[in-house]
Amino acid sequence: MKYKMRKEVVDMSDFAKDLKEEHSSIYYVAYIDILGTKKIVDNDENNTYLNNLNNIVHNALHDLDSFEKSFKNQLFIKIFSDNILFAIKVDEKEKDESGKVLTLLHLAGHLQNRILKKGYFARGAITKGEFFIDEKGLFIHGKALISAVILEENNAIYPRIILHPDIKYYHEPLTLRDNDGFYFVNNYHFSSAAILIIEKPILLSKLNEFKDDFKTRQKILWYISYHNEHAKYVSAKDHPIFKEHAEDIITEKEIEDALK
Repeated sequence: MKYKMRKEVVDMSDFAKDLKEEHSSIYYVAYIDILGTKKIVDNDENNTYLNNLNNIVHNALHDLDSFEKSFKNQLFIKIFSDNILFAIKVDEKEKDESGKVLTLLHLAGHLQNRILKKGYFARGAITKGEFFIDEKGLFIHGKALISAVILEENNAIYPRIILHPDIKYYHEPLTLRDNDGFYFVNNYHFSSAAILIIEKPILLSKLNEFKDDFKTRQKILWYISYHNEHAKYVSAKDHPIFKEHAEDIITEKEIEDALK
């Protein structure tokens, strides 16, 4: 049996009832997560992580400024604790979207390098789809965001930022294809070879720190393999300066020592 209200009731507590109707648009969305934040925060007695994260965020904002002139109000950034989101709007009449994808690849690659230099690992995903962000940047919503979060949690697995399979602008060597078929941001493309020197002690130190944590250890070993492939590529170049980077290859002996 259906019941009807005796008369129309007006909800006097709904102060936002006259808001204009909003609509989502098509965006490319990059969702990036810093791994192990809970444990880091629990042990952050001197606010080291807080200040490192603050440094990373402001550098990300600086990187963003260089792109804002090109895409005006089409590019947005949202940061919540260890979650960083870049989103760039796609014009319905836009025939070539590769510039938008390249922008996210650059931002994600630079951000990942900055995070690793501070001794942390980042993981994430880049997707395309319906997305909404309000004028103040307070409210975000959409299928593209949900898809990116799910892809990051279920498929990225290692410290890498993967692209949704539907995104066809791969742009090698800005991205590389991994053994599982996913393309991921090649963050080495967005840094000088000197990053290999900085990374090596960080990677070995982290491997030693998490030697008894199987899941984390496997993630670090994946990145060490990625690091070594790039170190081999750089050191193979026909120039004395690059050949010195052969020293940055992490050897099996060094890995074994770090796991003791």
